Amino acid sequence: MKNSLKVLGLDLLRAIAIISVVSGHFFLNTRFGVTTFNTPSMVLQGIVQYFTTSVGVPLFLMLTGYLNCRKKLEFSYYSRLQRVIVDYLFISIITYFVLNYSSGYSAGALIKGILSFHTINYAWYVEMYIGLFLLIPFLNVLWNELTAQYSTVQYRDILFA
Repeated sequence: MKNSLKVLGLDLLRAIAIISVVSGHFFLNTRFGVTTFNTPSMVLQGIVQYFTTSVGVPLFLMLTGYLNCRKKLEFSYYSRLQRVIVDYLFISIITYFVLNYSSGYSAGALIKGILSFHTINYAWYVEMYIGLFLLIPFLNVLWNELTAQYSTVQYRDILFA
């Protein structure tokens, strides 16, 4: 059994993000988005729905950044990306064959779909995750160098200039 340190606050943020993403996908598949908001109650429901369903992905991104803030440019870090790529390839191939069962298969279309992240409707998140995964060690080096050279006020001015 692994000895791991759990932080309740991070688990709570994960739970909120999961609920937000699931509810966002639920509302995308209902007629709520095309409903006429003609009463104050409906407007309030629309506002609550918007703010509760739009925080999931940003929360996941912030958690990823926070949990990876000490990652270094090492082979062992990048070797973990193999799991994500293998899973993505496996699911993409299965999805391609299921969706194109009646229309026929094309190796070129399969490869193009996989490389452009269009075989699966929600593969944009995998593409974004891979990009973030590749950049995190470089962003950490940049962050550490900037904070070592500049004061907090100067760093803030550089970020917002």
